[in-house]
Amino acid sequence: MRTWLIAAGSVVIGAVLGVGLSVARIHNRPWDGTPNGLNEGDLAAKPAPEGPHPRAVPNQTAFDFGVMDTDTHGKHEFIITNYGDAVLTLQKGDTSCKCTLADLDKTELQPGESAKVTVEWHTKGFLGPYRQTAAVLTNDPTRHRLALSISGRVVAIVRPIPDELALSSLPSTSPHTATVNVFCYKPYPFQITGHEFSDPAIAQAFDVRTEPMPEDQVKAESGATSGHIVHITVKPGLPLGPFQQTITLKTNLPGDRTIPIPVKGTVVGDIRVVGPAGWDSNTNTLYLGTLGSHEEVQRSLMIFIRGSEAKNIKVEIGRREPEFLEATLGARITSGDVTRIPLTIRIPKGGEPVDYSGTESAKPGQIVLKTDHPLAKELSIKVRFAIRK
Repeated sequence: MRTWLIAAGSVVIGAVLGVGLSVARIHNRPWDGTPNGLNEGDLAAKPAPEGPHPRAVPNQTAFDFGVMDTDTHGKHEFIITNYGDAVLTLQKGDTSCKCTLADLDKTELQPGESAKVTVEWHTKGFLGPYRQTAAVLTNDPTRHRLALSISGRVVAIVRPIPDELALSSLPSTSPHTATVNVFCYKPYPFQITGHEFSDPAIAQAFDVRTEPMPEDQVKAESGATSGHIVHITVKPGLPLGPFQQTITLKTNLPGDRTIPIPVKGTVVGDIRVVGPAGWDSNTNTLYLGTLGSHEEVQRSLMIFIRGSEAKNIKVEIGRREPEFLEATLGARITSGDVTRIPLTIRIPKGGEPVDYSGTESAKPGQIVLKTDHPLAKELSIKVRFAIRK
């Protein structure tokens, strides 16, 4: 029992000492988000030494941008003046996240001279209140570090919910409609004035209709002042397989503000393709990886056609990109209402270095199958690969 009391007492004494040391550290070295915190000298000027010395005096150490929109940036100029009697030197110091000390127009100031310090704040990918700091280092013996802070609040002026439409397994024979609610968070007479498509080639398969949002629905969204409902309909006529379209809504908001709404999905029907490992049936994509120019690769897939007229549906190879990407059809096999057609995709050896990997900077290869099916005139197959020396 005595041992237990001694141990418990040691824990209590240790906790008290720990709290005391922490309080003392915070008092002497306040935390500013950096590992070591600020020295007290960073917050208050030290006593001036004897003899000539520079003296750095900012016109202000903090600026509030107020409310800012998303995906914008603010800029503010601070002024530092040398009120001392010796040359003042300035240099860029550390900055906190998303804050940039964009410009320091002078690095040496004679007594009485001033320098402009430009601080920028980028709001992209950020919502809510913020406070960021940029530091200027000086040779002022009383103030070696000047912390210039900016603050404000980032609010989306307009926002679509959802911000993207992902439509999987759309039937080729019937339309499909999805809804996007677009909210405005500013006291502005918000209107959607039009729209445009990123891919005009398939624009005829999309219908876009807008209507003002009911007042009760607007009130249910925190901070919203108005809104519109956008109805997007995908009509029959798209080729079987994956598609991607971005519908950009035009508005009457300041700065010709637009609202992009990506729409992607897969159209399915009586014709589909089944493949081996490396085949993605959700996107009709064949992944072949990276090949050496001395290598040859070949993959076998199977086209399935279903329905009472399956045996009469014609299929042929259409366009290929690149042209050296080979595609051949095998003999048809019909059993009841199902017809199977082998499809062989081949890349011959000896090709020049190319990149069809399907990344942001390199589009994938493509094979388009043409049919006489009334609702599936084309079937697109993407082939992702690259050839290296």
